[in-house]
Amino acid sequence: MPSKKTKKKLKQSAKSQQPQKVSLVEEKVVEAEVTEGETNQVQEKTETKTEVKAEPKQEKQKSTKKEKKPSKVKRKTKEVFSELKKVTWPTFGQVAKKTAVVLVVVLIFAVVLLGIDKVLELLYTLFINNAK
Repeated sequence: MPSKKTKKKLKQSAKSQQPQKVSLVEEKVVEAEVTEGETNQVQEKTETKTEVKAEPKQEKQKSTKKEKKPSKVKRKTKEVFSELKKVTWPTFGQVAKKTAVVLVVVLIFAVVLLGIDKVLELLYTLFINNAK
């Protein structure tokens, strides 16, 4: 990934390579001359003037104004909400069933650990009584 300086240089070189927008304006000048003796005939002389007008540099005005970029927090919040829209949420019945399974497993482990604790306590008391 290019560094910030490299990105900045690339943007500047891209701006300098863009062609300048130019508009052509054509004007037709018609001169009518009445020739001597022939009042009904009119000769028309048509000249075309072409002027090149450069459009005002609006690109510089746009580039001088800093565009407001959304803050990192705002962008991250938008990303989170867009990901939350993609989530398929479970129904209440599914949640209730899975909660019941978790509670049953916790109770089973509690009973097993309590049993192991009682067995170790019994062995300890037997070991202490025999040592005396």
